[in-house]
Amino acid sequence: LAGSETTATALSAITYYLLRTPKAMKNLRREIRTSFKTYSDINSKSTLDLPYLGAVIQEGLRIYQPLPIALPRVVPEGGDTVDGHMLPAGVIISTNPIAASLDPGNLEDHKTFKPERYLGYMEMRKTLAKLFWKYDMELVNTELDWHRDSEMHTLWRKPAL
Repeated sequence: LAGSETTATALSAITYYLLRTPKAMKNLRREIRTSFKTYSDINSKSTLDLPYLGAVIQEGLRIYQPLPIALPRVVPEGGDTVDGHMLPAGVIISTNPIAASLDPGNLEDHKTFKPERYLGYMEMRKTLAKLFWKYDMELVNTELDWHRDSEMHTLWRKPAL
């Protein structure tokens, strides 16, 4: 979630699913509003102590992944050999992101625990906490189906919320 588009997609999807699930939104709002006395108390550090907010973010990322596909690559002119297999020039290939992130050939410190890789979570925690502290929202277009009305390209083309 390092990029701004993926973070924006995650925030939009999480907001949509909260609006579609009033009980979850009520639980989140209760946790946020009982945890902070003022809007200005909400910051990146203070939102770390909100377990329900963390669960909301995790579930949002599970149900609507910000980057829905492995990013495609084109084999360069002359072709290439990968793991003993010859790939002709111009072939479009992709790799599962999980496999790529755990491969020591792709990341020198793949076994090192580095939370800094996931600072997008901090931005989402702070944004969602401030959003649901300040505003009572409801879904105006109840006919909207986030999955049906989204278009998938390399990144999601999201419908208006």
